[in-house]
Amino acid sequence: MQKNDSTNLRFNKSVVTGARYFPWAYQAKKIRPYVGVSWAIVNFQNKVKPDENQPLLSKSNLLFDAGFLYGKSNLMARIGFNITPNSTINYPISTSNFQQIKTPNWNPYLSIIYAFETTRSKKSEPINKELMKYPNLSSPTLKAENKGDWFVGIGPSTSFMISKSEYNEKLHPYFNKKPISTTFFDITFGYQFNKLGLITAISYRNPRFRNEAFGVEQVIQKNSIVIEAFKFLTDYNGFTPYFGVNLGFNKIGYSEKSNTENFEQNNLFVNPGFTFGWDILPGKTEQPFVLRTNLRWFPFEKINLKDKEFSLNQIEYDVIQLVYYPSRSKRLKNKYNL
Repeated sequence: MQKNDSTNLRFNKSVVTGARYFPWAYQAKKIRPYVGVSWAIVNFQNKVKPDENQPLLSKSNLLFDAGFLYGKSNLMARIGFNITPNSTINYPISTSNFQQIKTPNWNPYLSIIYAFETTRSKKSEPINKELMKYPNLSSPTLKAENKGDWFVGIGPSTSFMISKSEYNEKLHPYFNKKPISTTFFDITFGYQFNKLGLITAISYRNPRFRNEAFGVEQVIQKNSIVIEAFKFLTDYNGFTPYFGVNLGFNKIGYSEKSNTENFEQNNLFVNPGFTFGWDILPGKTEQPFVLRTNLRWFPFEKINLKDKEFSLNQIEYDVIQLVYYPSRSKRLKNKYNL
């Protein structure tokens, strides 16, 4: 498939998250090799004139990459390449006909990184000295003196469907098999039991999923309040993973519009799930601002449409949530006269 005067191709690739391994630790003015793996989203669309109503398909892929890092002072340069083992897309050219599209399975990249420090100052020196006393691997509750603290948090999130839908497979096979929501905000309020390493919270999210192709539009609007509890497992240099359970109180609005039919349905139900993720937490139970990566998995979520099952098995991924503990901030000011 090639771009010409009657077509308009769209193809892009974005990394959701990943990890890289350096056999030798980073050192300024030294070249350091690395290998890595990433979870990426590939988007592809081929609009054909005059209708230009073909779908935008999104596909999850594993990327493997390798390269070299070189740094000096605050600047670092990274050069490498990505490999995509499964780069083929089964793209609909009509409501019932599909064509195998081979997308690029590797690409080079070059990136420039600038590092800066925002926590070092004369006022923060006493706090940093205390942080340096913690061992590399320790309990998240080490030196916890206060029973607990309230917190609030907010961060951008995206929800990824991870199962195919019977409804779409039979009635709309040209739609995304596993649609991805638009970005929404995860707003949370909760309480941390410091000495137990346990968090209880209530959160609100409203992910929206949309498919559109060949004159048919499908929208799924979820409004949900979730009650959850999760426990910190360990602390490695401030990286603090956790795992727990949740219970979601959901309103799912479904709408489908075409030239021949308009169909709407609202669903109310309670659904259990799992909460997991990690905090960036060098200050343990005395750190007022926390960066939290929060994921929720709802494997049992589904609705029924026209006697067919529509799976809503999804993972919500809040890549960075800023969490604030007001009482901890007050304690730090009193302790260090900030």
